[in-house]
Amino acid sequence: MHSSTKPVWKIFGYELVKAKTKHHKQTNKVKKLMVGNYMLEIPGNHPMIGIYKDDAGAKNQLGRLTALIAEKYPSVSIIDAGANIGDSIVKIKTAAEVPIISIEGDDFLFDLLKRNTMSLKNVTLIKTYLGEKIESKKAALLHHGWNTTIIPSEEGNTTIHFKTVDEVLAEEHLQNRMLKLLKINCEGFDTIVMRGAVKLIREKKPVIYFEYNRNKMEQIGEDGLSTLIALGAAGYHFITFFDQNGRFIMNMPFEQENLITAMHRYADTDNSCIEYYYVCLFHEDDSDLSEKFIASENSLPVI
Repeated sequence: MHSSTKPVWKIFGYELVKAKTKHHKQTNKVKKLMVGNYMLEIPGNHPMIGIYKDDAGAKNQLGRLTALIAEKYPSVSIIDAGANIGDSIVKIKTAAEVPIISIEGDDFLFDLLKRNTMSLKNVTLIKTYLGEKIESKKAALLHHGWNTTIIPSEEGNTTIHFKTVDEVLAEEHLQNRMLKLLKINCEGFDTIVMRGAVKLIREKKPVIYFEYNRNKMEQIGEDGLSTLIALGAAGYHFITFFDQNGRFIMNMPFEQENLITAMHRYADTDNSCIEYYYVCLFHEDDSDLSEKFIASENSLPVI
């Protein structure tokens, strides 16, 4: 619609925007997309094209978080579980030059990940799917090759081989690094992946940053809330919520279980203003980091 008509709509509190659509025929057509300071190759129907074109600052909170962690722990290494095409890597690298251990299981995405990171320093690429334990499961794959979602099912036509974060770190001899940030974005498997990182979480007490998507968890029968709350007993004292666009919502102590449960219930892809959250968990040893991070997010201009 012509821009001159927009003020009329705004009088009544509305604005017309172009809807985001996914063209599945574009899956294997690779496009170019600027993310942070880097140009990435990306599948033509990937939803991140619309996200970053609408908001170049999307996911910048991950970079800001990494910079604060690196300030406290100068020798930090980052674990990027569910690396996709590498957009989180370049968001982090734009904010702080830190070593990154990047894990992705999808064949097509891993090929793009290699191409997108070949010029970057200190990036370790590992190809595997991550889960709660080492096992193989039959599954159906949704959005294969651009945003792969694994739906375990005995009727599935694909067998997925899973490893745990703990096993991958041991196999690659990476467990002795200063692993103080565990980033997870595994399409509903995020809390499952956490349960496969028990040794890492117990010994390293990393900041945990992940996508919390209740709808995708329900698709695979995952009760993410119980895992989230259980981390309170593992020394994690503070939980921070961002909406799907990376806008800070609130920070709260784990003792406020009723409020955490209310946040869990609210986000819904079809019936809520918030589709899903990005969640950040801080161990009690990093309460100072939590305070600094929240202060930095609250100091940002309101848009």
